[in-house]
Amino acid sequence: MKKQKTKKWTLIFLLSAKNNLYMEQLKVINEIYGVGSSKDVNLVIILDGLGGDKFSESLERPAIFYAQKNTDFLTDTHFHIFRKHNTTLTDPKQLQRLLNIVVENFPAANYGFFYKGHGGPGETDLARGMFVTRTAYINPKLPESRLRKMYGDKQKGWIFEGYCEYPAIKKNKTNKKPILLIYSKRNTKTLSYKKLASTLRNVFNGKLGFLCMDCCWAQQIENAYNFIDVTDYYIASADEMPALGLGYTQLCSHFIKRPAIRPEEAANLIVAVYYNQNYADYDSEVAEFRKMGVSVTSLNLKEYHKFLRDFSALCKLFIKKLKEKHDYTYYLLKNSRAKCLDYTYKDTDRLPVSKIDYPMFNIDLIWLLENLLFYSLDDQREEILLKVIYQIQGSLITSFMGSHYKKPVLGRRAIGGNGIAICFPKNSKFEERSIIGNKEMKFYKVSGWRELLTRYYDYKPVLPLQESLAGEGMNSLNFDVDDDKVSVSRDKQRLIFKRVARRKKTK
Repeated sequence: MKKQKTKKWTLIFLLSAKNNLYMEQLKVINEIYGVGSSKDVNLVIILDGLGGDKFSESLERPAIFYAQKNTDFLTDTHFHIFRKHNTTLTDPKQLQRLLNIVVENFPAANYGFFYKGHGGPGETDLARGMFVTRTAYINPKLPESRLRKMYGDKQKGWIFEGYCEYPAIKKNKTNKKPILLIYSKRNTKTLSYKKLASTLRNVFNGKLGFLCMDCCWAQQIENAYNFIDVTDYYIASADEMPALGLGYTQLCSHFIKRPAIRPEEAANLIVAVYYNQNYADYDSEVAEFRKMGVSVTSLNLKEYHKFLRDFSALCKLFIKKLKEKHDYTYYLLKNSRAKCLDYTYKDTDRLPVSKIDYPMFNIDLIWLLENLLFYSLDDQREEILLKVIYQIQGSLITSFMGSHYKKPVLGRRAIGGNGIAICFPKNSKFEERSIIGNKEMKFYKVSGWRELLTRYYDYKPVLPLQESLAGEGMNSLNFDVDDDKVSVSRDKQRLIFKRVARRKKTK
């Protein structure tokens, strides 16, 4: 293919498929191919996948595909592929090579970038390692815990990464469901958001119109900090998202029909399309998803520095108060934090560190700030809190599709749903498992958030709660009220607690 003339948009889709999202990623690819590129818009896919048992081994190597109209992906030829099997996109240099090839061959006035995969604590799940897959046929009603016991050790010397739904490749008389089992070796490295940001900065040099993270947990205020000089518009979710992708057929079709769309409009469009296509977790066949909630948020990173200025001032004030042994400040932080439940499947506050599978410790940032304001008795603190809340809701967030969480009045325990999170572990042991100590996450040092948390964890109150309240001129402020009515740990339909119950019976 000859180098193209400059188009209005080139949309780049980085798909991580060395995991149990393999079949889902193929569906996304087929959606993009179903629309196809046009005279004004390029649709380019970078796939890091698996051989997939009966599929081509070439899919195991990172490759670029150009989605042309009326072309089938499974019969299409890649535009570019790495020759070596051990090439990994966890190496920023290799990812940058591919992106430079895209920019050189598919130039455009505007670029949009999508990452689709699993999200983690400040990192993608683009993997380095060796992978093999096996097909198995199982009873559709077989629980996941039983499946792991049956197949977890089948590939000796390999780690069982999980499984995904798989199209039947042979007939079976017992109506068993085909699945693709995924095993890995030496899969110990991933690409962090910080390195992804650095790579995008090097390639696009301020020309990236928007960045969309179609994955779990990416809309943390500290993650957004990594991308402030990469793009103006950052779209992501603060939740562990059960919904399957953004709705790429409709999204790509919008760009094809209206290629003059501007980056801010495109960022808001992504939120709108997601709402239209996939905001139906409450209709899901999985009871856990129906109660979970989904969100996606677009941030205007041009406004981030204003938020950071006021948030840093707030941290500085809290640090000063804790240095002065102001007990009420400690209780204020403790009680406001206690009103914020975790976004993950578990109530992590109620678990020992060894039992926590997802050490995210995210809480809704706005819900935390609102409760700090609700309990605050200090005019200076209230003024700064109001500024920070205003900066987030009035300037930083440009569009937001909120979850359907039922949030009670201020001062009551609740899961958030305002579209942006922050890492706030309950105690220092949890902090050790979190991303707070990650040196790549510059937000923690720049804002003062890590110093504040350290002083909070190390703080030893001089006065008990009631004496501290009396010293502030208050008798009671609804402190230390634990509202179990909204606690997700009491939900018998949650899959994780069903598995725990089965383990207890077995013992």
